[in-house]
Amino acid sequence: MKVLKPGPESMSMTCSGRKGGKGCGAQLEITPEDVVACRLTYFDESSSHVYVTCPQCGTRTDLPEDASPSITNLAWEKYQKQK
Repeated sequence: MKVLKPGPESMSMTCSGRKGGKGCGAQLEITPEDVVACRLTYFDESSSHVYVTCPQCGTRTDLPEDASPSITNLAWEKYQKQK
């Protein structure tokens, strides 16, 4: 068997909220289409975030540091196109 066109990569994670916030604990399977990237600037400081929004509780949860680069790279590509 041969793969003609690879499907989207997926990964599992738990809804935990941003920065250790209060998520609902749902186990999520996410694909690159679920991921959002953003840059926030507050006075002279800026930070970058890659997150998903839980469909059960609506909480935003940052992707873990060891998230697949292909998933995070696609999120940043979408971000750049929106600018």
